[in-house]
Amino acid sequence: MSCTMGYASVIGHGEIEFVDEDDKYEALKILMKHYHHEDFQFNTNMMKATTVFRLKVLDMIGKRRNNIHPEEKTKKHVTLE
Repeated sequence: MSCTMGYASVIGHGEIEFVDEDDKYEALKILMKHYHHEDFQFNTNMMKATTVFRLKVLDMIGKRRNNIHPEEKTKKHVTLE
């Protein structure tokens, strides 16, 4: 019997850049779309105290392993009920 874990990971390298004041509002709107379904209205007065960075990705690799053994047809779920 073997034991293994499923996983997914990404490792990358890049350069961090400051987002200019002129582009900050649009950048924050993009970020807010990740957390809200609707068009989130944030307080634009807070933008003066907010720094926004951009990650310029130079390289990236990823790995994934499912937790299904080759001899298994489906993943087994264990419940503690």
